[in-house]
Amino acid sequence: MAKVWIALPLLLAACVDAEPVTAPGEPLPPVVGVLPPDEGRPVLPTGYAAETVTAELVDPRAVAFDDQGAAHVLEGQPARLSRVSDGVLVPVATGGGNGPWTGVARVDGRFYVAEAGGALGGRVLRVEPHGALVPVVSDLPAGGLLGPLVAGPDGALYAGVSTAQAAGGGADIPCQDIRLQDGRRVSGQVPCTGAVLRIQPASGEVEVHSWGYTNPVALAFTPEGRLLVADDVPRQVANLAGPEPGDILWRAEAGVWFGWPDYAGQVASADPHLAVHPNPPPPVATLGGDVRALAIPGHDAFGGPLQAFTAREDGAIAFTTLGSGVTVPFAANLERPTGLAFDPGDGSLWVADAGSGLLWRIVAFPGAESSIQGRNVP
Repeated sequence: MAKVWIALPLLLAACVDAEPVTAPGEPLPPVVGVLPPDEGRPVLPTGYAAETVTAELVDPRAVAFDDQGAAHVLEGQPARLSRVSDGVLVPVATGGGNGPWTGVARVDGRFYVAEAGGALGGRVLRVEPHGALVPVVSDLPAGGLLGPLVAGPDGALYAGVSTAQAAGGGADIPCQDIRLQDGRRVSGQVPCTGAVLRIQPASGEVEVHSWGYTNPVALAFTPEGRLLVADDVPRQVANLAGPEPGDILWRAEAGVWFGWPDYAGQVASADPHLAVHPNPPPPVATLGGDVRALAIPGHDAFGGPLQAFTAREDGAIAFTTLGSGVTVPFAANLERPTGLAFDPGDGSLWVADAGSGLLWRIVAFPGAESSIQGRNVP
């Protein structure tokens, strides 16, 4: 496919009409041509450029790469995993009937997908050759609670599970026994809600990695093996004594409670529930907007592993320096980016935009390294 590059300094150039797109349900052709601004063309710092890779994504949730470096897109409501080949989406596996697919990870040459769960409960499925699906675990919290999935350096899968309150109501399941302010005791169990669960892909064994999150919407590991969690704190459930903290970036630690329901970040609730609890650790950063995706770059042109990139509901992408917690805007004018991944081969940033249905690839020109590191390192 002939690729058309769009140089994007902070001031946009004139626009050209786009090629027409196909009707829903028809094969997806390569996207060629410059897109007009209303298609969600990203605004980037000088030294970066974006190309459209494909179009007509339906509810994209994540981008991942196979062992040969081929990009794959996970779409939620279609419950579909597709390989991107010359601008066309080639289906690899398709589910359906038990909730949308909400996360994807790759371990030992196989993709695994998280399924939000209906009658069969929340599930993690292994994708076999030729698209066969094998349930690894089927007893996870359902109804939209099961979310992102990431592969750990230990070969395990890590899954985020939101609180029932953040997902719209219902009863939460604590991860360990707790005592409430009114003296009642509530038994904990696994699997639980408001947690990151560690799942063995071979056996399906589930254990708690960490808990006390509100809505862990995105997970990522640093090259050093540290797990980062982007925790979305919906405003309607943040019953706080002080100002709302906004979405939070945590450095997750095994066995640690991160404060919910009595804290959001380190801001105390006006109506505490628990009688006894340890103080939660401080967050890495407070993030603006509603975060939907998280990725760690492997290339110095995007700041390397010292930076964490987050995509937000408002159409922006920002990056946070992990040492200082300073967050700086990187991209704007997207519609609703919901998937981020860095290509392990060339280091480019792939962005799936649920608002426009476009898949973007962002690259840095030589010398762009200072654009990020120089603006964000104190």
